[in-house]
Amino acid sequence: MKKIVIGVDTHKENEYRINVEAKKERFQTLLDYCQQFVPIEDLNAFSEAPSEYFKTAFNDKFLNDFPPLVNYSKRLELCNISESKIIELESNYKAIQIENFNPVTLEAPKNDFNIYAINSEAVTRYEKTKKLCDLLNDLRNENQVYPANVVQGVSGAIGFNFKTNQFDINVNFINQIPIRSY
Repeated sequence: MKKIVIGVDTHKENEYRINVEAKKERFQTLLDYCQQFVPIEDLNAFSEAPSEYFKTAFNDKFLNDFPPLVNYSKRLELCNISESKIIELESNYKAIQIENFNPVTLEAPKNDFNIYAINSEAVTRYEKTKKLCDLLNDLRNENQVYPANVVQGVSGAIGFNFKTNQFDINVNFINQIPIRSY
């Protein structure tokens, strides 16, 4: 069976885009804060465990500047570094789960948000419904057509898109996904 795109899940697409932007912003905030005190040379290692990476880099840089009895938390406090802020920034960054997020380029993989016809019957329904939408849109250019009456008359097989002012295919009808009843 040939894969036919019958729509795009714009809600998931927008949610993913927003999450990618938020993850980029949160990573950059964490990185900027930590780089004020220690150099971050390996972004991949830093992105995996920021607190541990920072602790190692901080100890490498400042270990000889403090007596051996002064613990890590006290050293941070003496340097005016907030350990709780690092932990909070890290948890905010890691709270957004995006697979294969690249901290070096700050890029995430492109996902497929297309909705496909699930079987051959759905492909047939799609082709027929597409023809109906095209005919109604052509007719609408020539005559007055009342979208609400048409959509109701075909039991929701098509919908009317008020943004484009055109009849569109109802992907739930194509794939025979039941419509929620409240």
